[in-house]
Amino acid sequence: MFAVIPYCDYKAMISEIEDSREIDEVNKMSAAIDAGEETYPMEFVEKLIEAKSKLHEWRKYRGITQVQLAEMANLSQGAVASIESGKRNPNMNTGRRLADALKCDIDDLF
Repeated sequence: MFAVIPYCDYKAMISEIEDSREIDEVNKMSAAIDAGEETYPMEFVEKLIEAKSKLHEWRKYRGITQVQLAEMANLSQGAVASIESGKRNPNMNTGRRLADALKCDIDDLF
């Protein structure tokens, strides 16, 4: 079974579908924000995308020093510096402690 409709009507239907999808996305984002989910400024997101060290960008975003992060994650400042510079790769336990200290997912850091 087929239906033939004028092209302008087809375009209007597609536009309405796209609009409803966008509305659904906005509603999902609003619900997440209302539930207390953290949002991030676009500047920060762009820095993360291009960063050599996501750990460094997260630390700067949270406004803490390497010493403070080290204390929060029960590491030495030197360990944090080595991880930020890429000289050292953290094990899973260390990565989790850093993510917990920065209140983000481990996947956001590495």
